[in-house]
Amino acid sequence: MGKTILLAGFGTARWTDYAPAAGALEGELAAAFPGWSVQRTFASCRLAAALTQQGHPTPHLPAALEALAAAGGALAVLPTYLAAGGEYAALVAQLAALRPRLPRLAVARPLLFSEEDCIQVARALAGGISLEEDEGLVLMAHGSRAAGMAPYRPLAAALPARVALGAMVSGGPEAAGQQLLRAGYRRCALAPLLVCAGGHVRREMAGPGPDSWLSRLREMGLTVRPLCQGLAELPALRALYCRHLENALASAGLDSV
Repeated sequence: MGKTILLAGFGTARWTDYAPAAGALEGELAAAFPGWSVQRTFASCRLAAALTQQGHPTPHLPAALEALAAAGGALAVLPTYLAAGGEYAALVAQLAALRPRLPRLAVARPLLFSEEDCIQVARALAGGISLEEDEGLVLMAHGSRAAGMAPYRPLAAALPARVALGAMVSGGPEAAGQQLLRAGYRRCALAPLLVCAGGHVRREMAGPGPDSWLSRLREMGLTVRPLCQGLAELPALRALYCRHLENALASAGLDSV
């Protein structure tokens, strides 16, 4: 019976956006857990089909879980959702329904699950994103329509004053921009707090339109330097994902090799 690591996320429409970030994470997982095969799956049926059409087979999440349950073996699920929001809850529910057919199952927690997790992510961000001496940083998270910014507050508390956090669906960049202005910064880098920087993220963050974060921060008087990179492009963040998976395997009594 095989042993499979399933990298589960919402999805990305283009392989060129996926490969530098989550693709790099896939490679690191394969190297760190040599006895396991690594597969990807997307919660979005449309995005799974898009990557498959580009020559990179990516099953839709329900189909991937059904196939792995039918095959048997050990399954370790590593979600790329940062917080325990609706997408993570839906994944856990699907796994609960299949658990009788998956006796050897490990599920890693999201990257921002605990206060200590948030401290580790804050350190990884501080060490991985290079800022100029007089430059602040605005991080664009996805956010939650149900929970607002609540899942990100422990991370925000762990970040230095020169790093401000906002969310696409929970208020936008203005509060983050004001935080930097109050701290005396007139220049900032702008980066996504997302695993991959896909086309939608790039447009909303750094597009030419008046509603993009880039335009709105400039309207506030900030000089903005966009950084269109996904979190998984940072080696320290990939190491945290590997650690979360290793902890999940240990809790489930499964060997990591």
